Amino acid sequence: MQDKLTEAEQVAIKSGLQLVPSQKHFSRLSMSSKRGRKKKSSFDADFDSMDKLEREALLESAQLSSINPSHLLRAIHVPDGDRVKAGKALIRKSMGVASLPAFLPADKCARVREHIGRTVKGDTIDSVDHCPEFQVSLSREQLSSLLEPHVVAALWALPTVFLEEQASAAALAEAVSRLTERELEERGWKGRVGIFGRKYEDGGRTHLGFHIDTNRVTINISLSPQSSHLGGNLLFLSGQALQLVRRDEGELSIHRGDVAHAVTKMQEGVRYSVILFFH
Repeated sequence: MQDKLTEAEQVAIKSGLQLVPSQKHFSRLSMSSKRGRKKKSSFDADFDSMDKLEREALLESAQLSSINPSHLLRAIHVPDGDRVKAGKALIRKSMGVASLPAFLPADKCARVREHIGRTVKGDTIDSVDHCPEFQVSLSREQLSSLLEPHVVAALWALPTVFLEEQASAAALAEAVSRLTERELEERGWKGRVGIFGRKYEDGGRTHLGFHIDTNRVTINISLSPQSSHLGGNLLFLSGQALQLVRRDEGELSIHRGDVAHAVTKMQEGVRYSVILFFH
């Protein structure tokens, strides 16, 4: 090492003087230090930029039940116009969120899960948090081939029934199950529908902060058993409360687009879901 020093530096060292590193050596040491430090991911940076209250919610902390939903709404990073919409949704008396357990059987979940795992990409940036999406788009035809046409027809009718019935989740499921094939077609959503599968895992997409959707109704189906992951659960600001929804494989959640929602931080495992945006 000493033969790489300048003559003046060698003389100084022999004389017992303390040297301030030259710019050249300082830069080299600094670069070496940076190489040894783990680079912060865009998801880490996004999480660190959140208000403490939102971070506590996304970590499912012990204080989750004590978080004031109105305070949380003021703390999240969303445009002012979206905050106003989410505020109205928070105090709305009509149902904003419903969950239907076991909407999809395990074998159908596995088929969609395998397709997402094989085709998911992280090369596109999400419009919500500006981090990699880790998702894959699907067409109605693709979804029908992975599930069954009658299941997809029920999915298309569900938002209409949800907006009209404003009943409990059980009543909602029963109302859809009673519809004939012709009625499913008649009640089917007439607007544009966007479909995509998403993958969450530590080391990939770890979370999704609070936001509202631009579409009228959103359907989100869990494709993974609850036992396969820690974290990755849904949070809603609805019914004047902060709602934590832990879902098992095949459970469907449906909500109005103006309801603020998030996905808690993944700690372990992998979580898959398929989401439908009804515009």
